[in-house]
Amino acid sequence: MVLPNFYGISASLDMYPYIWIEDDRFVGECSTTQDLLFITRDYKPERYSDNTGPAHEDFVAEEVMPTITQKTVDWISQQDKTTPFFMCMSLTAPHIPIVPSLAYRGLSELGPYGDFCIEVDDSVGRVLDALEASGLSDDTLVIFTADNGCAPYIGVEEMNEKGHFPSYVYRGYKSDIFEGGHRIPFLARWPIKSKPAVVLTKLSV
Repeated sequence: MVLPNFYGISASLDMYPYIWIEDDRFVGECSTTQDLLFITRDYKPERYSDNTGPAHEDFVAEEVMPTITQKTVDWISQQDKTTPFFMCMSLTAPHIPIVPSLAYRGLSELGPYGDFCIEVDDSVGRVLDALEASGLSDDTLVIFTADNGCAPYIGVEEMNEKGHFPSYVYRGYKSDIFEGGHRIPFLARWPIKSKPAVVLTKLSV
């Protein structure tokens, strides 16, 4: 079923077609092909032919996160306090391909993946600010979660050496049977209904 007011991409950013979709229509047409882009640990762009596919000639992977964020902020600004709404914002970060925007590169001191996570933090902050500016913050339930643990191939050894452990105290990463691959964040914010800084340790999703 195609829902109204959809703006985004067809799947993960590592899957073609590389083109924006608005509601149930391509924005433009796939007139060329594009390889999968990665930003390497030394901040050099590399392209991989494994995921080469149809693409819009103006599609830029690094612009997807900022565009989704801005579209979300704009949509929130159009809502009124009297009509309930549901919005799902599917972040492309920090999933592969690791393509932090230029403004965030080098900020984390943990390489491109860490920078991508900082971009997520800023993106979520902008959404919360938009809710506040629209007077919707207190009575809006915001849920932040993920689908799996950190992937091992994004440079976890280097991050471990710098004192950062993406799986926290748990063993394993994405695709493992261990908890490090399955423990996920689940944060809920609803000022009018719930107390701040409450931790539920027995919640199972």
